[in-house]
Amino acid sequence: MKQKALSAIFSCLLVLLPLSGAHAAFVIQQEGTLELKETPIDIAVSSDGQWSFVLTAEGNIHILAANGAPLQQISGAAGFDRIEFAGSNRLILTSSKTKKLKIIVLNQIQELNNTGSPFKGPANAPVEVAVFDDFQ
Repeated sequence: MKQKALSAIFSCLLVLLPLSGAHAAFVIQQEGTLELKETPIDIAVSSDGQWSFVLTAEGNIHILAANGAPLQQISGAAGFDRIEFAGSNRLILTSSKTKKLKIIVLNQIQELNNTGSPFKGPANAPVEVAVFDDFQ
């Protein structure tokens, strides 16, 4: 039974592989160059392609948008030489020299537009709570 299943999978793979002599052709749709002030040593891309995380030799992680625009820089990655994006919000850093692993869990800050909404306290308070109490 296992032999038949493996044979079926192998047959499907053969259908997906190009025939000998055939090759895939690619056309550059878009390209860009971003000049960093630090030395990049590894890169990871989020599973949805929305962000890229560039690990630098200086121990920083540069977060870039899908179009390459710089969004943010995170420090605290000194001594690590590999980066990987895992799940939906984790960066895993590893060091081949020190044999260490570091996991960084990211939470995205969501901006809420509260223009015209009533509020209490100072407008520039560091914490904002929105209460939706008019549900019917």
